[in-house]
Amino acid sequence: MATELQTLDDAQVLRLFRDLFGATYDEVEGTGISRSTWVRIESGEERTHRPGVEKRLQLIRALMEIVGQRPYVDVRTWVDRPLRGVNRTPRQLALSPTGLGYLVSRLQSQGEQAAT
Repeated sequence: MATELQTLDDAQVLRLFRDLFGATYDEVEGTGISRSTWVRIESGEERTHRPGVEKRLQLIRALMEIVGQRPYVDVRTWVDRPLRGVNRTPRQLALSPTGLGYLVSRLQSQGEQAAT
């Protein structure tokens, strides 16, 4: 899925994110992208983005690329299990402005540790 994700447009990535995390349009505001902007991007009405939205999209894309390297069944289970040391689920982190960046950083560092 990681290589497939590179070919997806922003609308498709946001749909995958909402599906994976079971998020409603109201909940996605927690990512730092407003509900109305999210809907416009997902529907294909908005293709260019303000810098803040672009930064959030990059984080979402990075997160989806990381989790896309794992088996789908494992990821679906992982989403709702509290992480050690944080006591919050990946879903809770992904749907909060500061938690999304933290989750991406944590997963990237885990990947680097596994590679060494």
